[in-house]
Amino acid sequence: FSKKLGEEQLQVLADSSTVDRSKLDSKIGYLQITSVTPYFNSAELKRRTVGFDRLHNLNRFLYETPYTQTGVGHSNTIADQYKKKTILTVEKYFPYMKKRLLITLKEEITLSPIECNLEAIENRTELLQSEVRANPSNSKTLTAVLQGSLRLQVNAGPQEICRVFLADGKTFDEQFVTKLKAALRQFLIACKTALDLNYSLISEPEQRVFHDELVQGYNELKALMEPSIGTLGEEANLAGGQGALSPPSTFNSVSHEPTPRKGTWSRRRLSTAARKELLDAIKEDNHD
Repeated sequence: FSKKLGEEQLQVLADSSTVDRSKLDSKIGYLQITSVTPYFNSAELKRRTVGFDRLHNLNRFLYETPYTQTGVGHSNTIADQYKKKTILTVEKYFPYMKKRLLITLKEEITLSPIECNLEAIENRTELLQSEVRANPSNSKTLTAVLQGSLRLQVNAGPQEICRVFLADGKTFDEQFVTKLKAALRQFLIACKTALDLNYSLISEPEQRVFHDELVQGYNELKALMEPSIGTLGEEANLAGGQGALSPPSTFNSVSHEPTPRKGTWSRRRLSTAARKELLDAIKEDNHD
């Protein structure tokens, strides 16, 4: 475009914010560039279950724009952070012979601060559950997701959400407050299930030390959140052997009952029955 129009006649708009056309120079060409992700509604997600289906025959795309009511993009507090989701529909389906397709429909959805954080918690819960469902299990990615969810010095999100939106005296839409409490409970249960899986994959003493740190983070997070979301039942309690920072032992399957230590470490994988037990637990949690 710069070769055709000249560099002085072309300006790139690098963000996804709304453009005020009245402020544009009619003598200059403008390009607005932003990244997008494929967009699927709930029915499509059920139909497109494999990676290939989610990368082909695409004609709807999504990008998100954070904003505040003061006009700046990002706020220092989650209580003032809004988000606009823009859904674009193009005339044909990608992959296509052309690299660019004409946009035929533009839809916008605005999320309030509490809705933004509800969505963030639901996405994190889905990420944890995806790690548990993975077959074979990937201990590296599982540990990374748990670290981002549980170590308070890394991610202070869930307890800050409780403080801002669920503290006594706060006046937010009761419908979203109820949904947020349920989502936070599911998040803690998903963390517990992922910790159970991570515990069964320990193969080195160093891994047990790091796992104990994750357990400590889980217990601290659970203690901070329960006054806001209510006390969780047995489904949120860790399996036996994970509560204390103790020397590493070997454990049986998902029950994690300690067995006599033999002085060496061997890699343990979940049995088919144990994996089924974990997946059934996730289904029951989602159903509830």
